[in-house]
Amino acid sequence: MDAIDQLGGWAMASVLASLRIAPLFAFAPPFSLTRTPVQMRAILALSLAACVVTSRHIGLPPSSFNLGYFATAA
Repeated sequence: MDAIDQLGGWAMASVLASLRIAPLFAFAPPFSLTRTPVQMRAILALSLAACVVTSRHIGLPPSSFNLGYFATAA
């Protein structure tokens, strides 16, 4: 696998992980009761997802965008 495929796979894994983490920042009491900007919550969710994906050393998804992989990954 070359570097471009690895980067694409890492980015896809980070986005999929952020889809799981983002509702925490949308509905958790510390973030929903205060006036935290949406951009800050989105950046925090993406950065936390990127850290989780990097630290877990999980198998990165293929860089091709096929619906079958997204169905099994979700």
